[in-house]
Amino acid sequence: MPQFDYNQPVWRLGQRANARTANSDSYGNELFRQVTTVTAGGNTGGTYTMQIAGEEGIYQVSVDLPAPASPAAVAEALALQILDDPDVLGLLVDFAYVPAAADFALSFADRGAVYVVTFPSNPGGDLTQALTQAPGGTKVPLGVGIVQGTEAFIGKLPDGATTDADFRGIAVLNDDADINSGLPGDFSGYSPGFEMKVANVGDWIVYSETAVAKGGDVYMRITAGPTPDLQQLGAFRADADGGRAILISSLKFMEFSTSAAGLALIRANRP
Repeated sequence: MPQFDYNQPVWRLGQRANARTANSDSYGNELFRQVTTVTAGGNTGGTYTMQIAGEEGIYQVSVDLPAPASPAAVAEALALQILDDPDVLGLLVDFAYVPAAADFALSFADRGAVYVVTFPSNPGGDLTQALTQAPGGTKVPLGVGIVQGTEAFIGKLPDGATTDADFRGIAVLNDDADINSGLPGDFSGYSPGFEMKVANVGDWIVYSETAVAKGGDVYMRITAGPTPDLQQLGAFRADADGGRAILISSLKFMEFSTSAAGLALIRANRP
């Protein structure tokens, strides 16, 4: 009877490729707070009511202003009511009132939670709102590049402003899996708010958008391309794609060359 399994291991995206020295850090996939900006315009006057509905309940503030009521007066009156209401303030992590713009921004404390802001009483439609930042975030798939986020040990997908210095590593499987480990079949990436394993040293399985050459340079996508197969930010490839991808100096394609897009092995050696 054979003592070992001699079958060729099946590569999986984000998996550790071999037993070479490897290292990874933990980064959170940022879960964004909702930020809603309320702006006053017009000078109708009357009773203005703003209502906020969330999981905690329904809260509202109201002001009565005689006509004509300038936008600045409406915004200031509502801002003062909010600052005087502990229940509404309890929903917020930040409240930014800008008198010159006659507006204020409501930054909700509960990350990922959805709040519905309405105006049950809004003379002349003077009050409007805009969703400055939507709650939630972006799922990070396995095998893509991660860059520094807005806070320490918060990671994110790259964007058009990303540089080589921003690169932190590769999003990989959240275990110490070597090539034959059993992996959950439905695990395809990290949802917002979850901790990510980000590898910066070692050999890892990724998807390359292009054919690769053994020992070749690795580029990371920072801007979406023109076709559906070139949309994933953080994806790796062997060229700059007309400036849509940047060279990552701490990565190399290793072990073998490929003739088309597909799974590839990257060696990471970020100091």
